[in-house]
Amino acid sequence: MKILVTGATGFIGSHVAVRLANAGHQVVAAGRNPAKVPALGSVPNLRLAHLDLKDRSDWGAAFEGCEALVHIALGWGGRGLHDAGRGHGGFGRPVRGGA
Repeated sequence: MKILVTGATGFIGSHVAVRLANAGHQVVAAGRNPAKVPALGSVPNLRLAHLDLKDRSDWGAAFEGCEALVHIALGWGGRGLHDAGRGHGGFGRPVRGGA
């Protein structure tokens, strides 16, 4: 299964992404700064990707072909992710059928 993991550059997200990849899943490990964890780039079945959830133009490429989403990202300061999605379809839309 192809799985997108948000917040994969953080402590918890990186461990979840590696565990999923080691279990045989194709993992898109997404975060605002993928260069923060270059070691993830050497994990089989795992691809690092830039994704800023507050920038909807990033979403299409990150979600492409994914069958599941593990959302671990945490927004710091400013508007929260919950508010960022208001009036734009929100974050409750299914991955299949387009994000």
